[in-house]
Parts: sequence; C-alpha cells; structure tokens
Amino acid sequence: MGKNERQAYLKAIRLRYRRARKKLKVTILDEFCSVCGYNRKYAIRLLNQRASAITVSVLVSSAVLACSAIEESHPRITALGIS
Repeated sequence: MGKNERQAYLKAIRLRYRRARKKLKVTILDEFCSVCGYNRKYAIRLLNQRASAITVSVLVSSAVLACSAIEESHPRITALGIS
C-alpha cells in the first residue's frame, strides 16, 4: 500500500473512529494497523489528529496573502502605516 493510498484510507476511517465507542475503536484500530502496517500508538495518533500541519500552514499563508492584497488595494491603510 503506497503513501497516497494510506492517506486516503486514513481519511476515510478517521471520522468513523472518532465517533465510535471504545469497543468498536479497538476493532477499527486493529484493522487499520494490519492494513497499513503501522504501530498501534502511531495509528492512534493519526486517527485522533484534527488538522495536519500542512493544512494549517496553507490557511495561514492564504490569510497573509489576503491581508497584503487589502493593504495594496487601500492606499489609506498603507499611508497610515497600519500593518
């Protein structure tokens, strides 16, 4: 199983894992570890993860770009030195 397939599989079962009760989580975790070949602790971290660092960095960079576009389009903001 390649990296892209593992990520797609993780994305597909992450919500199901989060909503499941403990008894079902054990089953989902066993299945996930056997399919992907991950250690249990690492798999738990992946399944409980909320947002990846990549997503956060993309959101921050797009917010910075939006702010710089606003500054460039409004001369009064740049004249006042607000940044």
